[in-house]
Amino acid sequence: MKTYDEWEATEVSLTQYLQPCDEIDEELYDHMGGVVSPQYCTQRLLQSGEPEREERGVMHYLSFMAREDGKYFYLGILPKFKQPKH
Repeated sequence: MKTYDEWEATEVSLTQYLQPCDEIDEELYDHMGGVVSPQYCTQRLLQSGEPEREERGVMHYLSFMAREDGKYFYLGILPKFKQPKH
């Protein structure tokens, strides 16, 4: 499991520290949702507030998932999720 404290100690970017599908701790997940207002946030999915890149007019964001069993994962840099319709 990758942790917030370990990441801070490495002094590397998050994209250098994490690989898609890495399990992360809750503190790292919460940090990503709290540093910058998230671009997308539901009970189980989170995308960081700042895009990492643009491809063919589509913004891509650091993306994370919270599972019902209390585990958290980094999904990778993915296209912007669609907002749920209300």
